[in-house]
Amino acid sequence: MKKASSYKILVLTEDTAAFEQYAALLAAEVAYSFDLHHFTSIALAPAEIEKYRPHCILMDADIQAEATIQFLQELKHSKSYRRYPVIWITAVNDAKAISRSIKMGVQDVLITSELSTELMVSTIVRLVKNSRFIEQLKEQRKLLLNKNKELSEYKKYLEMRVMSRTAELKDSYEQLVEEMTLRKHIEEQLTSRNKELDTFVYKASHDLKGPLASLIGVTNIARIDLTDPLSVKYLAMISDSAQKLNSTLANLLEVTKIKYMDAEIKEVNFQGLLEQVTAPLQKRMEEAQVTLKLSVQQPKSFFSDPFLISTLLNNLIDNSINYRSDDTSAFITIDISSKENNMEITIMDNGQGIEKEVQSKVFDMFFRHNMQAKGSGLGLYIVKNCVEKLNGTLTLLSEPGVGTEIKITLPNLKQE
Repeated sequence: MKKASSYKILVLTEDTAAFEQYAALLAAEVAYSFDLHHFTSIALAPAEIEKYRPHCILMDADIQAEATIQFLQELKHSKSYRRYPVIWITAVNDAKAISRSIKMGVQDVLITSELSTELMVSTIVRLVKNSRFIEQLKEQRKLLLNKNKELSEYKKYLEMRVMSRTAELKDSYEQLVEEMTLRKHIEEQLTSRNKELDTFVYKASHDLKGPLASLIGVTNIARIDLTDPLSVKYLAMISDSAQKLNSTLANLLEVTKIKYMDAEIKEVNFQGLLEQVTAPLQKRMEEAQVTLKLSVQQPKSFFSDPFLISTLLNNLIDNSINYRSDDTSAFITIDISSKENNMEITIMDNGQGIEKEVQSKVFDMFFRHNMQAKGSGLGLYIVKNCVEKLNGTLTLLSEPGVGTEIKITLPNLKQE
């Protein structure tokens, strides 16, 4: 039968007969094997322990002897104390002596009159397992301390980075204050309200529209006064970029408004709503040579938020105009019909279409699938937010060179 474990035992005793007795008792054990090392000098035991490195120490010695006391004190105060558990074997069953030995560093006591193979083996195995467990805890503690040290150092590094970055931002901010007094007021307002990212986006968009409008106005006046063709060209480029930025800011404001507004439920007249949405776009569609086809079937009352529906329709039509095809006669078809207790809005065009691999991204914020794409990349994102706010669903079908179909299903939000 293969034995489970093998233990190295250092036996400290001047009595050879006692050593042989202990060896005989442990030799009778069948589950574990023991390698016993007999050493007679307790005064020289510390050096022998470091040399032999036992799993356990059996000490048969006078507990009050000066050499024993010195040995136990030295072992107790060493780093290896828990690694080498000491069992004191004594013939005297004295409670005071046993208590004193435990205080001196002995882990357990065996009385010679009660010795048996089972008792010795169970005591040794228990103490060795305890010792190993304590060593494992020490290793785990050491690892945790190292990890804590690493985290502490990384925390300091991050704090330094934050301080450095804060200093950089402060310098940049102070430079902006010197260049633009008005900008200082705007930045102070933004800093005081920069608790949430969405609040920051809304405030930044709102406060930038004023200076941007001034910039657009100044460039338009300058184009009238200047006669140099190159200067006029550059100003036109600046004005165009400013107009695009102005459109982006307007969309950002709209996104924030939609995200945080509560839907205002009213009865919706889809025919009238479509006329209000498409009327301002007529001139632009004529210039782009886009034909608009409308079909509305609303047999019963429907309740939802007219503003959100107008917003999503406006952005969908605008998107179809922007991405019309120059190779065919462009058209946009809008079909609105009742489906059970829902209204289904289908907008179809014969524009450029969208590649299959990017269709899952077109409703993401600021997504533009190519460098030639017009707009801010917020139109379909706004549509998605409107649909979600109205508890609706949205599907997209598109093929490059053929066109795009977007279908929106909106529930009737009338409170029963």
